[in-house]
Amino acid sequence: MTRIRFSLFGPIALAAVLMASLPATAQAPAPAQAPAKPPATAKKPAAAAPKVFKDCDVCPEMVVLPKGAFIMGSNLLPAEQPKHPVFIKKPFAMSRFEITFDNWEACLRELGCTHNPHDHNWGRGRQPIVNIDFHMAEQYADWLSKKPVRAMPQHSVSPKLTPICAPKRTPRST
Repeated sequence: MTRIRFSLFGPIALAAVLMASLPATAQAPAPAQAPAKPPATAKKPAAAAPKVFKDCDVCPEMVVLPKGAFIMGSNLLPAEQPKHPVFIKKPFAMSRFEITFDNWEACLRELGCTHNPHDHNWGRGRQPIVNIDFHMAEQYADWLSKKPVRAMPQHSVSPKLTPICAPKRTPRST
């Protein structure tokens, strides 16, 4: 059975991909002008909704992002410049929402994660996880990737999903 790797990118990256895949809105003609004839070319079909799946009760909802391209960045804020194309060469799955304390505690219970982060009294449960670093996120992604995959029709869309967060490691020699 093929293992699927998951990304921990949040909804912001998902929103950027989904916004880039939406067709541009057509502007209405000016009131003084006669209505324009529709173009002779065929219309581009609307983008299909992303495939959503959940492999287990404690797993987050995942979205399969297809290969494609979009423009990232903005000219509005200096921190978002420059605008540049981003190419997704292979489809991958990422969490539909932020990873929550409930998701993290499931990883702790199954000994996939070793760090129990403090919540600064903001609350746990369905609150987004805080106070973890990249290596802790890698532990979570590794744990999630080892969960059994349910046989669902959504997986037939893309049997091979690309790892983004947790690269395969070679064993260390001692």
